[in-house]
Amino acid sequence: MPCGTIVTERIDPIISPGKVSAHVHQVAGGNGLGFSQNYAITRSATCTTAAFKEDLSNYWTPVLYYQHKDGSFTRVSQSGMTVYYLYVCLK
Repeated sequence: MPCGTIVTERIDPIISPGKVSAHVHQVAGGNGLGFSQNYAITRSATCTTAAFKEDLSNYWTPVLYYQHKDGSFTRVSQSGMTVYYLYVCLK
């Protein structure tokens, strides 16, 4: 999915709601995202980096780093993402 990055931040409103996360995410999609997340915040998005401007959803992926032999790190470049949805039938 060709979707630009809106922010790269230590944010994960599912794992670390309301606080800085222990890990870094690259966030794409709507600008309705915060350290705390709910339906109203998501729906408050006013713009998106998604190809379809009606798609105000948030998509985030972990940022990857390569560790060199000297112990230093280099961020691994990411461009685009694959999004998939699973149908779950609860009976």
